[in-house]
Amino acid sequence: MGRRTTIAQIVYLIVSTVQHIIERFIHQNRVKDKSRSAPNKIFNTSDERYIVPKIKANPKLSAPKLAAKVQYELAKSCNAETVRRVLRAHNFNGRVARKKPFLNKRHQQSRLAFAKEHVCKKSDFWNFSPTRKLSEFHHGVSGEVYAVDARTLHLKDFTYDGQGPAAYFTAGNSRTPGVGGFRLRDENGSPEVIRRYRREGVTLTLPEGKTLNNIKWFSVWCEEFSNLKESRGISAAWNCGGGDSTES
Repeated sequence: MGRRTTIAQIVYLIVSTVQHIIERFIHQNRVKDKSRSAPNKIFNTSDERYIVPKIKANPKLSAPKLAAKVQYELAKSCNAETVRRVLRAHNFNGRVARKKPFLNKRHQQSRLAFAKEHVCKKSDFWNFSPTRKLSEFHHGVSGEVYAVDARTLHLKDFTYDGQGPAAYFTAGNSRTPGVGGFRLRDENGSPEVIRRYRREGVTLTLPEGKTLNNIKWFSVWCEEFSNLKESRGISAAWNCGGGDSTES
């Protein structure tokens, strides 16, 4: 007992604790406490061989749905995380994301109408036809103007600093840009003053009843400080296939 008392004083434990540790080492050959025993496995090897092919057949099947399927067919209730652990053990770590539908209720009608109108177009129709670069005057405006079809213009790498107090996209058939022209709504259909752009692609649609045959110029025009940038020479001989422009 004297030795145990000495040991207890050295390790700052009570004598009974030291005695219990020594007896455990003598009878069980261990000092540490026993680790917690593992719970009984829900799925055996045969069950796992049933689960894994389900994911191989349908990678989009979610873990909760697979857990419900297992409960119905194997009569074993489990959590969805248990199914995930089984899948991870068989190297099924990634899941295939669900694809969003191309159509939803918000834009279904407009997209279907566009598809019906253009489904029979030839491949040449989809080739943009270059017109002219925007001439550089003020406010850092730059970019190239392309004709998509008879009523649509596309600005490639369009840049504008947004500082014009009354700047709009305009087009017309007059001799001088900005005089007698008409405004074009921006890419979002807004009639407001245009915002700042930095090398962006912008698609503009001419007003109803107007086509490229009716215009000779396209311009970024500030109604207070004259035009910022213009592209002259848009041909009056546009076709739906997008032919080259000619100077007018």
